[in-house]
Amino acid sequence: MISDTEWATRKAAWKAPEPRFTRGYYLLSEQHIEQADTGYDFDFLKGKGGAPQDPSID
Repeated sequence: MISDTEWATRKAAWKAPEPRFTRGYYLLSEQHIEQADTGYDFDFLKGKGGAPQDPSID
């Protein structure tokens, strides 16, 4: 465990790392893949009308 002062010092000194990828599939996956609880899919592939419905069989 560290003190609150040490934690604040570390937090203030932290800088986000440079992005590893600047283009391609890996960049898309870093920016647009959703978490597992929401389907682990690209967010831009999500439809606006919900899940497709099965056709009615009459």
